Amino acid sequence: MLDRPPFDKAQILVAGRNFGCGSSREQAVWALTDFGIRCVIAPSFGEIFFANCFRNGVLALRLADDLHGLVMSAALMESPLTVDLESQTIQLPAGESVAFRVDPHLRRALLLGLDQIGSILADDMADIVSFERRHQIAEPWLHLTSEKFGKLAGAGRRRQGSEE
Repeated sequence: MLDRPPFDKAQILVAGRNFGCGSSREQAVWALTDFGIRCVIAPSFGEIFFANCFRNGVLALRLADDLHGLVMSAALMESPLTVDLESQTIQLPAGESVAFRVDPHLRRALLLGLDQIGSILADDMADIVSFERRHQIAEPWLHLTSEKFGKLAGAGRRRQGSEE
């Protein structure tokens, strides 16, 4: 079905139960993103696949069976769907709205386009800076400034010159 219009340009994939089960490698999500999929909606997901979606910027939505049925019906009728992560709603063609919830941390990361490292830096930068300051005071020899490095490099050149 995804090889014919209008589905060949789809960014939203409405799938069945336990979608992605057995697809524990990130390549499964990469294949979807290469195809243009940005959101997968299903009643349930394989656990690792679900986590890999968020790690790779794909919104994975779990919907209860009745809500999933509404969304699937609209998709099968080739009706356009709109997923709004900001308001956490799916707009159906007849004007209906289906609400969904996404973990706030995952939602924020998707909205800001953050990967795991970006999320850590955004959430914990003050803690990281504080740790680095304490570490530099406790073990200053591990933290070379450009001035200290220059002095060490100069001393090394002087020693090399004296050996020749």
